[in-house]
Amino acid sequence: GAGTGVPRPKGLCQRARGAAGMWFVWWDACGLACFLFGELTMIFCNYSTVFEIILPWFGASSPWAWVNIIAFEALLVLVHWSHWMAAVVKPGHVVPGKHSKAMAVPEEPEEGPRMPDRRYCSKCSSLRPQRAHHCSI
Repeated sequence: GAGTGVPRPKGLCQRARGAAGMWFVWWDACGLACFLFGELTMIFCNYSTVFEIILPWFGASSPWAWVNIIAFEALLVLVHWSHWMAAVVKPGHVVPGKHSKAMAVPEEPEEGPRMPDRRYCSKCSSLRPQRAHHCSI
């Protein structure tokens, strides 16, 4: 990987060039194992909730059982989607050289609380993320 002296395998890492596209490291065995463990845990929770809790409690012929199952499955789809997007979407970064020191101080709002000042990094000419060491390391 970067900075470790270990060469990266060609063609195994897909990274988006812009904001769109997939960002995923295929050779990271620990990351893939954690992703798979998370997915299998969610599948097990789905099985145990539907077949071991909801159906025995309400019965398969009860409309309330199906209302609960549909609601639970809808939430589970959102959980799977969030887990997938966290794994494959490029995390983003601060684009160097696109900001000025003037952008670090926000304009005064007419109403409401004032936004806090952003820190400016003169080393890479960009706004520093809040609570980040950035270029100081």
